[in-house]
Amino acid sequence: MNTVIWIISGIAGVSVPALTFRMFFREEGDFGDAVGHVFTPDIFSALNGEYWEDRWNTFKVFLWLALGAGAFFAARTGLLKLFGPEG
Repeated sequence: MNTVIWIISGIAGVSVPALTFRMFFREEGDFGDAVGHVFTPDIFSALNGEYWEDRWNTFKVFLWLALGAGAFFAARTGLLKLFGPEG
């Protein structure tokens, strides 16, 4: 039963980001730009005049990933409360 809980939690953890992808990254190339800003140091973005765009894109990527992680842990916790751990 524990394996089934892991699988269902994994499906929830992947499905939520897949379903919300277009909410966060509307146009083609938005995701690539956002990930690029995640790995660009803030000082370089500030020198290029893109500091606030960098902050916003970083926030979007981490929020999008947090939704997936939250869905995974919520599903796992809920299923464990329903069916209990089986050692």
